[in-house]
Amino acid sequence: MLSQLHPATSQPPKCQMSAPSTAVETLDPEKQFVQTYVQLMGLSENSPPSQFYSTHDYDKLQSLGPSLPKFTYKFPTSVGNKAEGKSTVKLKFKSIKPPYKISYEFDASTTSTIYKIKSRLINDVDNLTSAGITPKDVKLMLKSKVVQDTSTLTTLVGENTELSFNCIITPPTSKQVNTMPSKAEEEPEPEPAIPTTLSTAALEQIQKIIKQDIVDPAKAEEIFQKFKNSV
Repeated sequence: MLSQLHPATSQPPKCQMSAPSTAVETLDPEKQFVQTYVQLMGLSENSPPSQFYSTHDYDKLQSLGPSLPKFTYKFPTSVGNKAEGKSTVKLKFKSIKPPYKISYEFDASTTSTIYKIKSRLINDVDNLTSAGITPKDVKLMLKSKVVQDTSTLTTLVGENTELSFNCIITPPTSKQVNTMPSKAEEEPEPEPAIPTTLSTAALEQIQKIIKQDIVDPAKAEEIFQKFKNSV
């Protein structure tokens, strides 16, 4: 029976090959971004810088492009901040050098400048006010360094809740002590008198104009003399 079978049937059946997969390989997002960016760069032409707008050409822009989405972020707050967003710091001042020995303290806003702090210190301490001390006569030292008048407490406070200053107070000169102006100095300086007489050249011009408008020479001379005597 087996010998009578067709020779082809004696061969083992062939395995059917599967169809090629059509699934698209998923690219890594970063790799896909780089490929897209490279393609866009290839489409861009190399243009000279003169073809691009500068900061002086903003009025020529027709559009500022798409608006970025609003991103809310809670910024960190420093230690010592009080309610309602107001931040204050305790300030301590000490001067051991005569004749201005002081020990004083008060609270101030962290947005205050050193110049304002000096002014307040002078106004609060009576012996400094009576001595005619000005902010330029006071040097505030923090950790052995002189603090500049333009500095704000925000740049100095850091994570601290108080600052301690050593004060160097220089006695004002005699010219600075006499801060009250005299009565003569308070009165404004009189302005220089404005001359009301006309120059010879101006009178000649006026006489010439009168003679052009008045045909009668005698009448023109009479009018000119009246005008000349009135000024």
